[in-house]
Amino acid sequence: EPDTDMFCEVIFLVDVSGSMSGSRMEQTKQTLQLFLSSLPTNCIFNMVSFNKNYQKLFQSSQKYDDSTMQQAEAFVSRMYARGGTNIMNP
Repeated sequence: EPDTDMFCEVIFLVDVSGSMSGSRMEQTKQTLQLFLSSLPTNCIFNMVSFNKNYQKLFQSSQKYDDSTMQQAEAFVSRMYARGGTNIMNP
């Protein structure tokens, strides 16, 4: 049986460059929604999307709760594929 008292931090790093356009981006968004709803309640998390720039969901990882889950879902829904790729900046 898993140890549910164990603390964890989850960082989602999401490519939103032009190469992810179309069905790739839609599948990525659906997968992120599934992962978000599957996070353990005792974790902190954050999300970073990148193309030629990067954008963080939160300045630093936040406790997983209803409010942060809703913020993350909104962040995911606003993602769209565009631009080049530069993963080095974050």
